[in-house]
Amino acid sequence: MLSNPIKMTDAFKYEQAPDTLLFDLDGTVTNFPEYAVYTNRAMMHAIFEYTGIPEADIIRAMQRHYAARGFESPTLLQSMEAEAFFGDFIRNETRKKELYKRVRRAFNAAKTKRLKPYPGMPELLHTAKKQGRQVIALTDARTLSTCSKLKSHKAQLLGRRHFSRLIAIRDAEEPLMESRERFSKALRRSLQIPLTETDTEKPDTHLEELLGMSAEEIGQRVAIFGDNYSRDMALANRFAPMRGFHALHGVRDSERFMSQLNEIYGLSGSLPNAHIPSNYPPNIRPFDDPSELYEPLGLEKP
Repeated sequence: MLSNPIKMTDAFKYEQAPDTLLFDLDGTVTNFPEYAVYTNRAMMHAIFEYTGIPEADIIRAMQRHYAARGFESPTLLQSMEAEAFFGDFIRNETRKKELYKRVRRAFNAAKTKRLKPYPGMPELLHTAKKQGRQVIALTDARTLSTCSKLKSHKAQLLGRRHFSRLIAIRDAEEPLMESRERFSKALRRSLQIPLTETDTEKPDTHLEELLGMSAEEIGQRVAIFGDNYSRDMALANRFAPMRGFHALHGVRDSERFMSQLNEIYGLSGSLPNAHIPSNYPPNIRPFDDPSELYEPLGLEKP
């Protein structure tokens, strides 16, 4: 909980509770910083244990890959192989298959263990959907990565009980990944959530087009929840008096894992979402605990 939680002001209260709720996923609904650190470290250790290549060299290869293809590109091993990172080690097809199997197994084990919704989030999402709200996952992650995270290795992490719809960034062409389209379609089917793909990231998301509402309607009927102030909360400000709820648990999670994330991704300085303003505008409030959100959203607690 916040040490000095912002009280509900007249300016923040809705004349009518919002009927459409937009939730960012990574760092808002799920603990992406911890997941990113431990899945990447698991893959790095698996590569080291099987090939003997120094971990520092593996880290540098990972940084090159993510710099070229984005933080969640699924083709790490393929791009390392394409740059001849493994040398003669995987010219033997049996060794290559074994390496891929070990790294995939390490990734899935770390993902199953580490990727979790933040406490109280599944209950809030389910309650809002059950009580008639349109609950939409609005993410800047790409479709394949998003579906893969929602569909955990051994069980469904979040699904149609929690979301009415998923909006994600269209997958980039990944020529290194075989059967990407088949794998992506299988994941989509398993989630059973209507999917809309877009090419525009927040805060430039075309909400009027995606939601079928005017800017004025968005301001009155929509609320957005996210950890990235410069992206998620910028949408709230653009469509003010649209309400924004700033997820401080995600910001603090990024701060907690900042050094490891910077090392993995080759970043420097603070992460883009690690910003907490000293003063919030009237239409935005921070929260730490999802239980704080039932009252301002007009929801009955289960």
